[in-house]
Formats: sequence, C-alpha cells, structure tokens
Amino acid sequence: MKKLLTVSYLSSFFLLAGSAHADPVTFQFSGNVTDVLADDGFGITSGDAIRGTFSFDPSAADLVPGDPTIGIYEFSAPFGMDVVAGGHDFNASGLLSIGIAVGSVDLYTVTAVGDSGNLDLQLFLQDSSGGVFPSDHLPSTPPSLNSFDLRDFHLIDQLTDGQVQLDGHVTSLTDPIAATPEPSQEALVLAGLILFLGLLRRKGLLRVTNPIRLP
Repeated sequence: MKKLLTVSYLSSFFLLAGSAHADPVTFQFSGNVTDVLADDGFGITSGDAIRGTFSFDPSAADLVPGDPTIGIYEFSAPFGMDVVAGGHDFNASGLLSIGIAVGSVDLYTVTAVGDSGNLDLQLFLQDSSGGVFPSDHLPSTPPSLNSFDLRDFHLIDQLTDGQVQLDGHVTSLTDPIAATPEPSQEALVLAGLILFLGLLRRKGLLRVTNPIRLP
C-alpha cells in the first residue's frame, strides 16, 4: 500500500530548504598606479590600472576582544587577495589580515602576504574625522569609499633578481555578489517544492483531493 505524503513531511522540507549558513565574502576594488618606486622588468608605469579582490569569513572573531577601539581579523588560505596592476597578476593567499580602528581617526586596512613571504599587498583607508565605523566589528559590506580622505594601495614584490614596489589610489570598493540580482530564498524554496511534489505525484506517492478545476 502506497504511503501518502503528510503535512509533517512538507514542514520538514521547508525547514531543510530554508536552512543557511554564512558564506565567505568577497570585495573588489579598482584604482590606478600613482608612483612606481621600483620595477625590475615588469614595465608598470604611473597611471596604469589596478583592480583586485579579497575574500574573508565575516564570522571571524576579533583577535583583540578586550579593546573596543581596535579589531584585528586574520585568515589563512584559501582566503587572500588577488591584484592585477599594469596587466600583471599578483596573488597573495598565505595570510590575510583586516584591521579596524575606531576613534578620532578611523582606519580600514587589508593586508595580504604571499606563501613565500616575498609579496605584500595592502589596501589602506583612513578617515581623519573618525566618523565611519560605529564599532571595531568586521564589516560584512564594503565601507563607503567616499567617507575616507586617504584611499591608498601598496604593493611590494621581492623577486629573485629584483623587486616591484608601487603605490596606488583606490577609486572603488564594492561587493560584486550584492551588485548581481539573484532569486530570493523564498522563490528558490517554492521552485524546489513544486519540482518535489511533481516527482512524488508521478510516482503515486501524493494524492490530490478536491482539486480545483478551471471552467
């Protein structure tokens, strides 16, 4: 005898489909090179485009919880920063550190170090008015770039036979995922339920009583 689907099964389906967990967050930034301090063979020049991304876990714990004015959050691989400057790619995924300073001057710094320790990438944002951050908690959305009077980028790559060192100015900081429209969670759950019920009905495990008939 075939068993019929009960309300409890439907409730369980909604609970399972609606469950979620925090996903890694990725920010992207862009700007331009303002000063080339050293360049052995890359050919990067002032004015070249800079674009980059960095990812982190927004649920990370503050390494200095006893100080409400400073937040330090560290991440290991696969979290890191990837930057393209003057057409050349620089990837640092050994260690990523995000610092938040709250006070008379607010700071937002993102520093990435390569596995070998030879590559350092840093995003440095400073607000001299101290009005950007209400606390030292790690922001899960990009802070408004217009709120900072200093918006700098620094790169140092110690090569075997030389080095690349440059400074840059950051002109945008965004969340690429948030900027892309996605179906709502409710729409995804509803679509999954319709497919699930259709499959059960074809297999005879679901019986529809008093169906609505259209004229």
